[in-house]
Amino acid sequence: MFNIRCFVKRALIALSAAIAYAGICAGGAHAQAANGSQIRDVAQKVQAIVAGGKFSFTVADLAADDDPAPGIVKTVVIEYTANGHTYNATGTDPDTVDLSTQVPSFNPASPPAIKITRARYGVLPESEIPRVRDVTKKVQALADAGKFKIQVSDMAADVDPAPQVVKTLEIDYTANGKDYKVSGLDPEIVDLSAQIPAFNAASPPKIVVSCARYGLLHPEANPQIRDVTKKVQAIVAGGKFSFTVSDLAVDDDPAPGIVKTVEIEYTANGHTYKASGTDPDTVDLSTQIPSFNAASPPKIVVTSARYGLLH
Repeated sequence: MFNIRCFVKRALIALSAAIAYAGICAGGAHAQAANGSQIRDVAQKVQAIVAGGKFSFTVADLAADDDPAPGIVKTVVIEYTANGHTYNATGTDPDTVDLSTQVPSFNPASPPAIKITRARYGVLPESEIPRVRDVTKKVQALADAGKFKIQVSDMAADVDPAPQVVKTLEIDYTANGKDYKVSGLDPEIVDLSAQIPAFNAASPPKIVVSCARYGLLHPEANPQIRDVTKKVQAIVAGGKFSFTVSDLAVDDDPAPGIVKTVEIEYTANGHTYKASGTDPDTVDLSTQIPSFNAASPPKIVVTSARYGLLH
């Protein structure tokens, strides 16, 4: 019944104080089955962003090239590890998600301030017909945001000075009172930190994105999933710590005639536990709690419970 590895991959991320998780972080095939074609597996895309030294990004950027639900506000749910610990992050268009904020030892403030004195992008050296753009402000904004590794071709966003032509990015900048220069061609990555001796960009821990899903992850976006947090809490409040999964379909069956799954997250004695089961299994919330005494049970708080087509 309870499979922690499978469950964690489908972790439901917090949307409110009462509901700890709201999206499903699952394998591609499983999530596609749950929400049709309105969810994308973006783990590799997010990992690529992190590999480029960017720990924060705009959620809407994930819709580039492949928008799972055009014209609709979408959510991203990410599970990642750093320093041996697992973290979860979530955001909705057009929020910005920052993977560094939850990592205690992350120290993005340690690098010295970088001042971009000049940045040009286009066909260099310049010809008789100017095809160069001043991107000083754009590069400065990236540096101010802690993004020191820059994809040269990103400079073509909004205004491409020479479409279909390989262009050059040249940057002059200062740090710690010294002048530096760096340049690169489409589609290379230039690193503003590489030449600065005191730069400590290596201090952030390695972040591995284990799961990232983007699309219509809210409960209301999928009519075949129900939030049954209150229903499960009511069962516990009545002194019942085990129940039949199919009982949750009473009065409101999210998928009649189809085997459904429940996934529950709850706390007891200051510890968090997870349980899951499938029609017609029985789920017992007491089995994982050490020294559980039915005569004097600890207070159980159900933080999240989802029932329906979760696989």
